[in-house]
Amino acid sequence: MRYAWLLLAAGSWAAPMPSGKTHVNSIGIKLVRVEPGASTMGTDGAGGDFDEKSAHRVRITRAFYMGAFEVTNAQYEPFDPAHRKLRGKLGYSNRGDEAAVFVSGDDAVRFTRWLARREGLPYRLPTEAEWEYAARAGTAAPYYTGETLPAAFHKNPKLELLSRPYA
Repeated sequence: MRYAWLLLAAGSWAAPMPSGKTHVNSIGIKLVRVEPGASTMGTDGAGGDFDEKSAHRVRITRAFYMGAFEVTNAQYEPFDPAHRKLRGKLGYSNRGDEAAVFVSGDDAVRFTRWLARREGLPYRLPTEAEWEYAARAGTAAPYYTGETLPAAFHKNPKLELLSRPYA
């Protein structure tokens, strides 16, 4: 499983919360500030899974920082050095700068706890509402780029993930 997100949310921790539009942490993860606001989550239209019905308003009341990119092998492996042996498994993710794959949900949670202790900041995985709000980037369209996903994003059109909208 690939984790394109890492969230840094407000809380009382040892280190002060970042205040800029972006923040790069000690292991090189770039986080982008997401301001509070509201958006529609889910869909009422055709398509979408059963659990994405019906569309409803969500409100994000506090700013947070979201990982701008997937966590890479080089960023994940200080936490889990044994993960290095999984590089290239099934032909995926050989290099240090590629997304860490074959990471379970439980391992992702443990990674955020490790990172929080290391940096003294409140890292965690985002809620579904936080992730979708950030992914939509203020749009109501299925993709943050509009109604369709540009060809540049179709690195492997056989992957369902690249062909499905957020809603």
